[in-house]
Amino acid sequence: MRDLTDPIESMEQLAAVWRVMVLDRDPRADVRDLPGMAVRWADCRFAFWNCVTLTEHGTTAGLLKQRLNEVAQIMRSKKCPGFLWVFEDLLDDEARAGLGDAAERAGLVHAFPGTGMAGDVLPLPEPA
Repeated sequence: MRDLTDPIESMEQLAAVWRVMVLDRDPRADVRDLPGMAVRWADCRFAFWNCVTLTEHGTTAGLLKQRLNEVAQIMRSKKCPGFLWVFEDLLDDEARAGLGDAAERAGLVHAFPGTGMAGDVLPLPEPA
């Protein structure tokens, strides 16, 4: 069994920090915590202010399909585009293997990876 401490912490930090950032941008922003997802959407033309994050761990292929369809419906209801953040370590093996196909069937397109966001890098050495 994988240690999920880091991916869970990263997902929770993203959801918490994006809530503050999005509400700072627009106090009327959509910052709902729904089953299995956190919506953080300012409906701003700068797409990074608009995101949904999957929040469950051990997500199965069937549940992933359901969540991706729900996310796509939320995203289509918005005026401006945004991003879906998926922490692949929080998916079970079958869901992870089928993520690309499931996303495509939901009408979602891969934009870019966010690999390597967690690490124990401190303290940093003084610059040379």
